[in-house]
Amino acid sequence: MLERESQSAAFGQFTIEATRGAGRLVLLAGEVGVGKSTLLEALRQDLVGARCSWSACDGLFVPLI
Repeated sequence: MLERESQSAAFGQFTIEATRGAGRLVLLAGEVGVGKSTLLEALRQDLVGARCSWSACDGLFVPLI
């Protein structure tokens, strides 16, 4: 993954903190196609035994007001 060192380092630090009992909620946002899912998939592979939740938004949903 090109140019993702700082994000990978941050997630690595979050993982260390979580193993010490400090839970963490991470929101990853960005423009379409910048590699958010690819980054998460790569990082999730390194989290053996960790519980991960995955969510997404329906881009076609428009709430009626």
